Amino acid sequence: MSSSSKIPQVVLKSSSNQCNMPVIAFGTAAVTNNDGEITKKAVIEAIKSGYRQFDTALIYGSEVALGEAIEEALKQGRN
Repeated sequence: MSSSSKIPQVVLKSSSNQCNMPVIAFGTAAVTNNDGEITKKAVIEAIKSGYRQFDTALIYGSEVALGEAIEEALKQGRN
């Protein structure tokens, strides 16, 4: 079983396509940009665990670290 299958998903369908969307998002409000390295490590571990949906907002201040973590995870072959 792949780690991404541990996250519950819903199937989204259109007239020509369908995809799976995680029903649980990884929240980034608690991992503010006060320490970007901690945020990056947390997001990378979330991706390794199967998370593919991230909850973020400008007020959290975690966008830069989140983007860097996603970039690093993609370079590691986590997609």
